Amino acid sequence: MLSDLRERLLRPDDAFPHAADIPEASLLITGNRLSLTATVHAAVGCAVPLPGKLPAWSPLSVLRDGEAAAVVRRPDGHLWVWVPEGVSELAVEGRIPESAEWVLGFQLSPRRLELEAAEWIVSGIKEDGLVEEQLFFTRRQQQDAGAAAYDQSNVRGVVQIDRVLEAGLVWKLHTTVRRLSQPGRAISLTVPLVAGERVLSGGTTGGNGSIDVTLAANAESFAWDSELPALPEMQLLAAASPQSVERWSLVTSPVWNVAMSGAGPVYEADAAELIPVWYPWPGAQVTLSFERPQAVDGKTLTIRGLSRTDEFATRRRSSSIDLRLESSLGGDFFVGLPETATVRAVELEGRSLPVRREAGRVLVGLQPGRQQLTLAWTTDEPLAQQTTFDPVELPVEAANVTSQMQLPESRWILWASGPLRGPAVRFWAVLALAVVLAGGLSRPQLSPLKFHEWVLLLIGLTQISVIPAAAVVGWLYLLAWRGQKDPQSFGWFSFDVLQLFLVVLTIVSLVTLVVVVSRGLLGTPEMFITGNGSVGSQLIWFSPAEGTELGQPWALSISIWYYRLLMLLWGLWLANAVIRWLMAGWQQFTAGAGWRWRSRIAA
Repeated sequence: MLSDLRERLLRPDDAFPHAADIPEASLLITGNRLSLTATVHAAVGCAVPLPGKLPAWSPLSVLRDGEAAAVVRRPDGHLWVWVPEGVSELAVEGRIPESAEWVLGFQLSPRRLELEAAEWIVSGIKEDGLVEEQLFFTRRQQQDAGAAAYDQSNVRGVVQIDRVLEAGLVWKLHTTVRRLSQPGRAISLTVPLVAGERVLSGGTTGGNGSIDVTLAANAESFAWDSELPALPEMQLLAAASPQSVERWSLVTSPVWNVAMSGAGPVYEADAAELIPVWYPWPGAQVTLSFERPQAVDGKTLTIRGLSRTDEFATRRRSSSIDLRLESSLGGDFFVGLPETATVRAVELEGRSLPVRREAGRVLVGLQPGRQQLTLAWTTDEPLAQQTTFDPVELPVEAANVTSQMQLPESRWILWASGPLRGPAVRFWAVLALAVVLAGGLSRPQLSPLKFHEWVLLLIGLTQISVIPAAAVVGWLYLLAWRGQKDPQSFGWFSFDVLQLFLVVLTIVSLVTLVVVVSRGLLGTPEMFITGNGSVGSQLIWFSPAEGTELGQPWALSISIWYYRLLMLLWGLWLANAVIRWLMAGWQQFTAGAGWRWRSRIAA
């Protein structure tokens, strides 16, 4: 029961926290002396905070209804005075500091304030007379003409006014006031607006074309956004203020051509965009003249890149085309395909679309901007010896065209033709080189084979790497050279090493020939296809630009069974030739003597 009674005694009145109000007040500042009178209405007896806090100003006397009032100082520096229920009159006298700027804050703001401060520039009172939470006082400049600036004892805060003008379809102005001096002191200043500027947010516009800016003691910046009318000419003028410096930036869209006169701009190297920037001296002026560029006829649709793929099977061809488009206007885009083509899918930016086809053309509705279009279709037709891409028609020219042809593994590619940047079948150059090399190998008196035998052998050896092929050629020449040498002209050890080397080289050569025959009968031919990433049966062409009708690179191929039949005939010839080479090689290997280590042991 005692606890309940205690809670009832200590329970605040229902009028709190709005138990008191200041309907009107007057403030008079003369020199360094402050006089404040205020009318306080209180619903219940309570404490009312006085404006400001120590040491922003020093109170000399506080009277309530003409009598000394009880004043309490809180730890935060604010002074509170007790007022009874009803209407009370407060009169406060005090002194203000010797400084160029100071701030008077209100925890309980008066609804109407009459201010008289001839020596001060005051900000914080709105146009309708309402008082903000803080009043900023700035001392007016009063110094003799001969007094130097460094003799002044008052120190002011310095700021940078950063204006960014965006001239596009709608003109915008972004203004930011940034503190340059050290924090800890509040800053109040009046920033002039640009001619025609209409503030949209962030501040209160003065009646004389300016905006009042206040930075609290620890505030670093203050910003607002504005709109500007699109004018043929605009002038920027740097205010001659000792309290601020300015920075101007101009960002224009391609719809405007800008001519500049007056102070010259700079271009900051570390900026994300290369735009003109001004750091004007006080009073400097820049004139900007805007003019819309003359419209010229141009294309509204561009094909920035195109990739197409044709995959051939024995009875069917699967094709696809991928277009990277950029359109400034919406509308229908068409792709002309063969009449026999069956469209399987149409996708725009990954979204499947229904197939619209008119007169052999596939129609797709485009939106303005960049987009990606993919079409896939099939054509039922037998695989021919000369394979080409399906004819494709476009409404505009195409750039960066990549064409990829995929032939089945059952085809022997003999030739390919198309743009210069594409595949090349280098087998025929290798074959010509083999013929020339065969002529050179058959010329020496030591040659174990005739010209036509060298040609046939080297044609088969083109399907393997150079080192094993060279081992086979060296084996034949070394056996022929051995048959002409007398064993007695060698030492017994070096002769036997030579014989052992011939045995090993014979085994290696026979294995190599067996591998060549097996690859020819079971594997795929090595046609040395290379160029633009092409390899094997995958042929890729690239063209930097093509017309409305895409080019048709082609490839010549036949069944791989022709290649295997030729390799079978070559293998039969090789089997017969190897028997003759081994018989002749044995005579050459044993000419004079087979091994000499036996005679060495007998001796």
